[in-house]
Amino acid sequence: MSEVLEIRWHGRGGQGAKTAALMFGEAALETGKYIQAFPEYGPERMGAPVAAYDRLSDEPIQVHSGIKNPKIVVVLDPSLITVARVLNGLKQDGILLVNTQDSPKALKEELGLGQTKIQVWTVDANQIATDSFGKAIPNTPMLGALVKVSGVLNYDAVIESITDKLNKKFRGKDKLVAQNLEAVKRAYNEVKSSDDPSVPACVPKAYCEQNACDVPAGEVLPLKWQDLPCGPHLRDTKKVRENKTGAWRSRRPHWSAEKCNNCLNCWIYCPDAAIKTVQEKDARTGKDRAKVIGIDLDYCKGCGICAEVCPKKVQAITMGKEEK
Repeated sequence: MSEVLEIRWHGRGGQGAKTAALMFGEAALETGKYIQAFPEYGPERMGAPVAAYDRLSDEPIQVHSGIKNPKIVVVLDPSLITVARVLNGLKQDGILLVNTQDSPKALKEELGLGQTKIQVWTVDANQIATDSFGKAIPNTPMLGALVKVSGVLNYDAVIESITDKLNKKFRGKDKLVAQNLEAVKRAYNEVKSSDDPSVPACVPKAYCEQNACDVPAGEVLPLKWQDLPCGPHLRDTKKVRENKTGAWRSRRPHWSAEKCNNCLNCWIYCPDAAIKTVQEKDARTGKDRAKVIGIDLDYCKGCGICAEVCPKKVQAITMGKEEK
């Protein structure tokens, strides 16, 4: 390895991106390579976009910073492709590894990368994790896929290193260790490349029905409110309203105008001023009074406080899974 191999991980809080990056780096270290492995912390909450980094080299590494131009980008949650701008800085001959059911060829075309030298690899890490240990936590399967995709580490040496790390992490839980190792090995064998002629170029019908997109051909990333720097944390001194923090959300509030009694509890307690109101005359007092008209999803982080303080007899606000 004549050059420093730089890898950038994108995931959500709770998916184990940091753990996977550290385990990959430590496995490389045990093969005699110089390494760096570290996370980039934003708000520490479940579901918030996070990033982690690996550097590998045969020589001492002199750079100590986040990675701007990675050779490999690993995405643990496909919804982050448009949220965290995962393609930013990826080298022209780089590799994109995504946890998704989609065909790598179809995903490459969807992202407008069809005419580039970028390789797209995909693996259904969520399904592998669910089959292996009953939870859709994709970090260990993605670790196995990365070993295959990167091609810089000896498979047997990596499996030995991962086994040792898992035994320490899950001390006394031999079954869980075996299940995670199964996930690593299965992802190593099942990950597919867009350059593989045997891989079909189809997109599942269910995906097409659920993910209609009006992005013009050739556009890699739609400029939407989710367009935040990876992390995510506020890197500059912009006003809060200029940083649309809705991308941090993993749950979404649903407000019912029919059920709302306008008690304003949600407006009072919302930490992000995301409850939208208008001023109108109170019919009883004749004074101006705020009226709730909805929730501003550009800034709502999905904390659920509004649903908690909404009167139980009313239930005008309920929480649901964030839509893709």
